[in-house]
Amino acid sequence: GQLPESLVESEHSAPITSSDAHRSVNNAGAADLLNNPLPVDVQEPSADAVLHMEEDIIPEKSFDFDWQQLSGLNWWQWVKHLPLAGMPMAIALNSALISRHENQLVMDVDPGQGALFNDAQRKRIEQVLCDVTGLPVQLLMHVQLPRGETPHQRRTRIMAERFAQAGHAIMEDEIVQNLVSEFEAHIIEGSIRPIGSAG
Repeated sequence: GQLPESLVESEHSAPITSSDAHRSVNNAGAADLLNNPLPVDVQEPSADAVLHMEEDIIPEKSFDFDWQQLSGLNWWQWVKHLPLAGMPMAIALNSALISRHENQLVMDVDPGQGALFNDAQRKRIEQVLCDVTGLPVQLLMHVQLPRGETPHQRRTRIMAERFAQAGHAIMEDEIVQNLVSEFEAHIIEGSIRPIGSAG
């Protein structure tokens, strides 16, 4: 596997980065490891974790806007495929689908978007939903703390989970533990990032 990007710092040397991790060193002593770190053997994520990571990264060729399948659990998938932009997209990303009854949807809009939300935004989202489903959708939106997870909250949660997994993988790595122990090194806070994250 690939390594989360990280830095290890010691009082005795310059920072070590995981970009050097492609080198292999046989019978290396701890001092040699500072200059030629070995790749970290990161445990492969479960198939479920990979699915959750890839669902945001791998674009789907087509999306089936199946009205009967729409729920609060898959609203995030609908949002990423709706032909929305600007304020209506921001509102959709920050709205939780609470219920679907016949052709009516009820959504909670995060109060953080309350200043942006107006009836024109609601009508735009409603019209797009009518267009993609071919149904006369009626959209009711209320500005209040969402009673479900919004697409934006979901993405934030997944990124936090990825950062936590990357940090755990680095902290559990035997080589990192040896460097920390032998050279009084420490992990620079904020330097561990999951693969593929910007920043």
